Amino acid sequence: MAAVGKQVCPREAQQRGQELYRQHDYKAAIEAFNEVIGQQRYPPISALDNRAATYTKLGDLQAALCDGKQMIHAAKTDVTGYLRTGKILQLLGKEDVALGIYKYGLRNVQSDDPNKKLLRGMFDKSAKRCSPLKALDPLLVLPVELAEMVAKYLSFKNIVHLLGVSKHWKQFLTSIPDLWINLDLSGASRPVWSKAVQACVSRSRGRITRATLNKHALFRSDVLKHITKHCKNLQYLEIQSGLENRSLVEAAVLAANLTTLVVSFGCETTLDAVGRLLAKCGKLERAEFRNVFSSGVLATWDGDMSKLRSLTMNAGTTQTLGLTALNLDELFQKIPRIHELTLRGWKAHSAWTRPDFSILTELQKLDIAGFQIPVFPSLPSSLQDLNMSNCYNIAFSAAESQSNLLGASLSNLTSFSMQSLSKMSSADLETLLEPSRGKLLKFDISGCLLIENSDIALLIQLGYLHNVVELRLRSTSVNDNVAEAIAKNMFHLKVLDLGLTKVTGVGVKSLVMGAHTKLDVLGLLNCMTVSIDAVDFARSKGISVAYGFKDNLKYSKKVRLS
Repeated sequence: MAAVGKQVCPREAQQRGQELYRQHDYKAAIEAFNEVIGQQRYPPISALDNRAATYTKLGDLQAALCDGKQMIHAAKTDVTGYLRTGKILQLLGKEDVALGIYKYGLRNVQSDDPNKKLLRGMFDKSAKRCSPLKALDPLLVLPVELAEMVAKYLSFKNIVHLLGVSKHWKQFLTSIPDLWINLDLSGASRPVWSKAVQACVSRSRGRITRATLNKHALFRSDVLKHITKHCKNLQYLEIQSGLENRSLVEAAVLAANLTTLVVSFGCETTLDAVGRLLAKCGKLERAEFRNVFSSGVLATWDGDMSKLRSLTMNAGTTQTLGLTALNLDELFQKIPRIHELTLRGWKAHSAWTRPDFSILTELQKLDIAGFQIPVFPSLPSSLQDLNMSNCYNIAFSAAESQSNLLGASLSNLTSFSMQSLSKMSSADLETLLEPSRGKLLKFDISGCLLIENSDIALLIQLGYLHNVVELRLRSTSVNDNVAEAIAKNMFHLKVLDLGLTKVTGVGVKSLVMGAHTKLDVLGLLNCMTVSIDAVDFARSKGISVAYGFKDNLKYSKKVRLS
């Protein structure tokens, strides 16, 4: 009977291998480590590490690499495998692969592992070696003054990201108060804690002049109040979403020097809150409320608003009394020196509502798109920009409308938009344009059904639109005759929209081939009579052409007819 071999103790074999390694007898050490590893299905990580180190001494780096990979596979949370494998890869000249191994290890090793700092150090050294030879820390090369000038061109988001580059970068960036005076948290995609905002305020030395906040930045209700309380120089405040009206009013009142307040569509504001903000923020020069909620309570306008130059109050989906709730007669008395006024989307509640804009003698821009009033309003002669698009309820034939049209001496008008005014005739349009003949730069009568092809051609030929740069005639009866009139008479035109008209390829070519053509943009969406050849020709001349057709059968079943 054959004698049974003596069982080797794995611990003793590993200790014998380590002793042989210290004596530089690497081949004998390999045999000892093989005895340990060969006896166990899951060999200890330390034995694999010892054998990999011994293979490295023998110059068998591939065998050592196999042991390193086996260590990582067996224990992903153990730092030993990553350190050994990374070192072997560096010896093989694969620095970039070693960097990837270190990075992979940093993701898997637990944060409380005391050896993780060692792994981090190896990663940093490898990253430095992998960087281009000419890569230098700009803060170590540039003069401090020049580095500050460069830093001021960075966005707030970039500055925050750069804080994590190194301690030196963080000390440099936080030592410059001017980098923190524009608190722009509009790009925040997750909750911003109060301490982070307070740190920004502290870095600015309380000198923040602009603050833009979204719902993530306003995760804590006290954030805005902290900013307005400690930043006495705050002049611009924009709330994009996520704030209650009460908190907004309480915080904004503390900003004694606030000149601009913007409350975006994502933050619904009550008409009462609008009134309180305008009354208590006496230094406001520009106020925008893009989603105003009207519950039926008549607005009251108190306080001094004489410094207000620009006001936007766009209607939200809920407006019980519509534009009646705005109490415009009282508001106009409070804002005599207003320059820009936007009141979009307010519905008619009473047929007797008659806003008199003519008392605003310094008004330069009026935007009442979607503002449903029964008659054409009285307008001031100071207007330069007028937008009355989609005010489709206006009865132009009414005596009051005709009286206001004749009294509207809009001699300073340069921008004119009257989209979808289906009741406006060519005579009404000519009456409005007569005082500003030849001065208009932007003109839009898209969807005005009563304006005929010949009417538009006559306006062009008589010089009403001679200096127009942007012309929009979408959804009108425009044909090739108008296109030819444009080519012959409008020498400054750069943007032209003829979408959903009757213009053909002949008209397109006349526009492109005109002796004085300066067109940059041409809109031909849903023009059924324009061929792709004409579009390609226009594009070949350097003109950007919007061309295509709406698919009305998008959700329908397509049937092939044979």
